[in-house]
Amino acid sequence: ARHPAARLMCGPWVARYVALHRDIVSGLAPARFAVMRSRREWENGLADRLASSLSVLLYAVLTERAFLYDDDVPGAENRLWTGLASEMIDWRYEGRAAELANAAASPLTLNWNTGTPDFSDPDEMVALFTSGDLAAVGAGHDVVTMLTERCVVRGAFSNPHLAARLAAIGMDVRTAFACLFDVLYRPTAPVLEVLRPVLPTLLDPGSIKIGIQIRVGDWQLVSSHRYFFHPDEYPNFFNHYFRCARELERDAVGGRDVPVEWFLMTDTAKLRQHLAAKYPDRVVSDVSGTVEHTVKADHPSSSGFYQACAEVWAFSLTDYQIITLKSGFGKVGAMLAAPDHPHIFTVNFPMQLFDALGAGGPAFDNRKVLTPWQRTRSCRVADADDPAEVCSSFTGC
Repeated sequence: ARHPAARLMCGPWVARYVALHRDIVSGLAPARFAVMRSRREWENGLADRLASSLSVLLYAVLTERAFLYDDDVPGAENRLWTGLASEMIDWRYEGRAAELANAAASPLTLNWNTGTPDFSDPDEMVALFTSGDLAAVGAGHDVVTMLTERCVVRGAFSNPHLAARLAAIGMDVRTAFACLFDVLYRPTAPVLEVLRPVLPTLLDPGSIKIGIQIRVGDWQLVSSHRYFFHPDEYPNFFNHYFRCARELERDAVGGRDVPVEWFLMTDTAKLRQHLAAKYPDRVVSDVSGTVEHTVKADHPSSSGFYQACAEVWAFSLTDYQIITLKSGFGKVGAMLAAPDHPHIFTVNFPMQLFDALGAGGPAFDNRKVLTPWQRTRSCRVADADDPAEVCSSFTGC
């Protein structure tokens, strides 16, 4: 019942698209495909891949193509569908390359992924989804493959070329991200097993759940040994997240006798352990789980992959989300939540500062902007961020 399609009004497009997809892949309808492609060497993390794939699915829905995901990651056990799989369509590209080559003519590849050679400006993709004639892209091509690290689902609703079409199929800007995600991704058995200790708390209808996501930075996560300063050893550096949580809790509870839990995600295990010990009456977190980058780690493990899949989905079970602004991981879970009240609170956090404090480290390679260490407005419910603002930074949504 907590899946988006079960709790949101996703619209009639879901059932129609599922039927169309089934007919295309079974050969009952013309072979027309939209393929999302990602590769490990492009270094796009899990959240980037999940979010950007929703743009490709949106394109597939609007142009009546079957969505497929060509996902190449280290180790077969870490294929995306082993952690997050669809209960509605089979989107696996693996094993279908020859079938597509034989059944479909004149393929088209659109490359907006900055981790690849010869990429086009990603802003061109944003412009196409927000103001271009997206439905006409790929006309005359049976297979359109997109290489992207951007999500422009919400922005598509401001596109005058798409407004009437989106309304006609019953897609709503408030729920589109969550509903598109739900068509493609639900947690598999290994991921649900990871969540077993925290699911009863997250599914308790009588409590208020506040999600807190702290992103220290890719290179602190991947190559911490290269740095002389380790912020995960100093939990007080992150007090501003918890001051926000306290203020939000007071406002959301409003004097009622209601239990409150804070579901905590961090990108380093040590910080997670410190913070769980510091706030034992509030923090719910898997302090023993494997925390690693699912792509940039030297040898990504299946346990780390399942943990990441579990947490990005579990974050959507919270009622409010406090997230790091320049991070896609918390944003995906927060947008997936899609409740009917204001719910996202972003915190500016200087990840690049920590990445620069190293000997021979990558310093500014992770493209996080050096920002003020603050939240510029209160954390009362009424002061939650506009989703359009949340989606305007970094990966998008």
